[in-house]
Amino acid sequence: MRQTLFYIPETLFGFPVFGFGLALVVLLVGVLIAAAWRFSQTKKIDDDFWSFVGLLLVGGGIIAFVVPNVLEPRLGFPIRGYGVFLLIAILSALALVLHQAKKRGISQDTVFSLCLWSVVSGLLGARLFYITEYWHETAVYDTENHLLLAKTLFNVVNIAQGGLVVYGSILGGMVGAISF
Repeated sequence: MRQTLFYIPETLFGFPVFGFGLALVVLLVGVLIAAAWRFSQTKKIDDDFWSFVGLLLVGGGIIAFVVPNVLEPRLGFPIRGYGVFLLIAILSALALVLHQAKKRGISQDTVFSLCLWSVVSGLLGARLFYITEYWHETAVYDTENHLLLAKTLFNVVNIAQGGLVVYGSILGGMVGAISF
């Protein structure tokens, strides 16, 4: 399997795609349309409306501040094979669980909440397992063998440089599902 399937270019028609660029505009327009549609249906600002605002803030922050740090020079944003297959696995499992939940009379909202808990805790577990297994590569020490906390924390959250272990995701996903 190819590690990188393809790249999303840094610029499109001379405009930046990431950072404060086209992707942020597309997200903003999409969220505004969805929020306006929700408001037209309910005629009030409810919890679903505010979830759109949260999506805009989190997604916008990722697009504006995180993605530009992941771009590969002259190539763009890499779409990795592992991530694509991880997404396919999550969506396939979600579809199967939704199908089974419908047969048993379980609410779709419950299934989506369970999926969110499982996926987020699974990703955290996968990263934690990687950090534990490869601590010697993650931790940064100075010449006197003192831990450099800032650089080490950057390495802990820098998932773009690799670092998910499937065993940790299974354990983390199980913890999240049981917690739910």
